Amino acid sequence: MAYDLQGQGSVVVFRGGGGARPAYTLVSQNEAHFAGDCVASHNKLWTCMKLLLELLILLQGSLNDVGSVDVFSWIRCLDLRTLAVLTNSTLSSSSDPHNISFHYLIPEGGNDKLSYFKLKVLLPDSDLTVTSQKQIKDKLNVATPKGNFLWLFHIELSPFLIAKSQLSKKRFVYIAADSIIKGKVEDLGRMELGGYAIGAVEDCSKRLSDYISMDVLSAIQRAGATFSWVPKEPYNEDACLLDFDVLLMEPRKLEKTLITSIMWWATGCLQQCRVMGSYKEICSRNFTKSSCR
Repeated sequence: MAYDLQGQGSVVVFRGGGGARPAYTLVSQNEAHFAGDCVASHNKLWTCMKLLLELLILLQGSLNDVGSVDVFSWIRCLDLRTLAVLTNSTLSSSSDPHNISFHYLIPEGGNDKLSYFKLKVLLPDSDLTVTSQKQIKDKLNVATPKGNFLWLFHIELSPFLIAKSQLSKKRFVYIAADSIIKGKVEDLGRMELGGYAIGAVEDCSKRLSDYISMDVLSAIQRAGATFSWVPKEPYNEDACLLDFDVLLMEPRKLEKTLITSIMWWATGCLQQCRVMGSYKEICSRNFTKSSCR
């Protein structure tokens, strides 16, 4: 899927606790004093104008400088051509390609070192790493109910699995492996999420009622009325869904109850589907593991 990151419409952010600090630009005392003298001295007009322009350029540069952008992607079936297209389209659309780092998670059994060298041959100037998904699986402890649940839905929950393993990073951009990027990924790095943990784009080509029966959803909502992650207001059947193929994530802000709430919703939905006999996609889906060709 192709993404023009400059024309995606409205952005929705998810609360995750924590706060945000404003960005500051530092100017030396001498520069500030000299800039103040410019207002009162006509003899220094040209010099002052030049200095003010330089300060404005420095200020603009500090606002645009977001440092390195970390891009993570999780691929279900190992296809290096798909990752090469994602890498090349992202770099080609960027105004600062040397500050973009790619981190690819490939299926268990894949040769991460061989995959890395093949990609580097195609894209020698790229900054990338290739890691087996097994490393994340090992950290989950799948013997526990929570770990087993997460790995059962590891494809759907891959952005959150990555976030749980990347708490050392302030933020990163998650992009689905089969995407083609047509905008500057560093523009996402400039977005302020405030106290929220995830930024996503609304996809109004899909509506909530297209994927789940509102009767099922209402029954789940009544059953979980005491939980903090269940809203009190009724759901709007015409609400737009979210496009989870491109996400801006700040893992340290994710709520500790996030995985518990996802488990609760998934279990509640499947139970209500069986009770009410709903045949919507979310209820009738076959969760058996699909094979790669």
